[in-house]
Amino acid sequence: MKTKEQQDTNDVTKLKWYHSLFVSTKGSISSKRFCGVIGFFVCLGVAVWCTLKNTESPNIVDMILFTSAALMGVDSVTKAFQK
Repeated sequence: MKTKEQQDTNDVTKLKWYHSLFVSTKGSISSKRFCGVIGFFVCLGVAVWCTLKNTESPNIVDMILFTSAALMGVDSVTKAFQK
């Protein structure tokens, strides 16, 4: 069984991970990352909904998923050109 201190440390680590999803290296909220995460969760919701309803997902979901993945990775590409 975990002690309270170990549980608090794990909670802080989880919060830092969630925080890093939305914050750029400069410390401000990155709109690209925010839109990418939101788009990913929208696609995930559509996939679950279509699975439960036993229907095919709209074709635009693929494009939203690709765009969301690109938005989350754009920061790593732009860093290469800044040097």
